[in-house]
Formats: sequence, structure tokens, C-alpha cells
Amino acid sequence: MKRLCESLQVPLFLEKRPVRKKKGQSPEEAARLARYDFLTRVAKQNAFSRIATAHHRDDQAETVLMRVLTGSGLSGLKGIRARNGKFIRPLLGTSKAEILSYLKKRRQPFCTDQTNKDVRFLRNRIRHRLLPYLEREFGAHVVRTLARLAENVQAGVPDLLLKSALERRLSAFGPVTLSAANMRDLKEKGSATLPGGRVAERARLRLSFLRNRPGLVFPRAHEPRAFFDADRMSHLVLRHRRPGDVFHPWARPAPRS
Repeated sequence: MKRLCESLQVPLFLEKRPVRKKKGQSPEEAARLARYDFLTRVAKQNAFSRIATAHHRDDQAETVLMRVLTGSGLSGLKGIRARNGKFIRPLLGTSKAEILSYLKKRRQPFCTDQTNKDVRFLRNRIRHRLLPYLEREFGAHVVRTLARLAENVQAGVPDLLLKSALERRLSAFGPVTLSAANMRDLKEKGSATLPGGRVAERARLRLSFLRNRPGLVFPRAHEPRAFFDADRMSHLVLRHRRPGDVFHPWARPAPRS
């Protein structure tokens, strides 16, 4: 790690200290809190605005299973959040296999925490015993499915119902799975580019689906603007409406006067 940071000219912060667990805490939880305390202090001391951790999709699947086995409520099934305050987890949608493949291609050595092999810990039993069993018996998609479950629960029940309804509506054009980013854009920005090249726009209680074409930009309904494809226009005159003018609204079957 030290050699890698030196080669990339990235500062390295190290701290070694004993981990003391409180009553009712597992050793894993105590160590996790100690790590987060260290990262938070370093970020504050150096005025860092974000703290990125290396959690990946397999970690998410393990977390969901661990919450199920320990009797977690619905909120526990949210698993690991991609963003939580200063903490961001940019690799959460990437599998462990993809990360290892990337490192192999770059011939980048890495180290493994030896405690990750200790099956006395619940997470390690899930990692080394339960998940491999589920993948053998039910298919290699298990990790992806568990990660999607966490994503759906994070979206919330109302948004989850909306997501399900949208996927059913869009299934007329072929199988589609909406991501959390799609739902977030639709909720916060009013529009989202969906799988398959379609655009969804929200205006009050109305939701419109448009076919996205290269060169066309669709504004939100409440914005007093129009967008045109410059490559398709040879001449444009801006004037007031006159009697007899006819125009053809987008996605309408016939012209209007």
C-alpha cells in the first residue's frame, strides 16, 4: 500500500490501535466503528469533503443476508448505502470478480485481510459457506439479486411501487429493469433517460414516455423553452402566431392550428 501511494503521489494515513468492544458489540462492529472514527478524523483534519470506501456488490449481498439471519426489520434490508453523509461507495455496483479481473489485467498486487477467512465471524460464514451454496443451487445471479433487493428497499415503499408500475408499463417495449439512479432522476430532476433509449418526464400527476432520438433534447413540461436539432434545420424565423398557422406537436397523431 505504501509503495502504491508513493507511485501515485497520494498521501497515506496510518494508525494502529487496539479495538475495544463495548457490551453487546461484536468484534466486527467494534472494528468497523474504529475504522470509521479514524477516517472521519483524517477527513476533518485535512478538510476532505468525501470519504470513499471500497465496498462492492458482494459486500452488499453479504450484508443483506446477514440482516435477514439476524432478524432485521425492513430498514435493515437497505444494506449498505452508496452515499451516507461524507461517505461514498463508488464500487457498490461492481462485483468482486470484476475488481479482481481489473487488478489482474493491470498486474496490480493487492493484500487480503487474513481475518476475512475466520469463519467464527458471521459475515465470513456467509461469504465462504452460504453464498457459494446459494450460487451453486440457485444460480450465479444470487449476488446481483440480493444487491437489487437492497436498492429497491432503499428507494422506499412508495417509490418501489412506482418503479414496479413503470417497469410493467415499459415491458410493452421489451424487458427492462429501472435502476435507483433512474428513479432518483425522475423524482428530483423531473426526467430520466431509461434503458432502451426512452425518456420519462414527470409533470405534476402526469408521466410521459418519449422515444429519445439523437439530436433532440426534451425539456421538462414547466420550462418555457423549446429545443431543436440544428443539423435538421436550414432556416428559422421567430415571429408571433398568425391566423392559419399550423404546427404538429411532438407525439401527437395530427397537426393543430
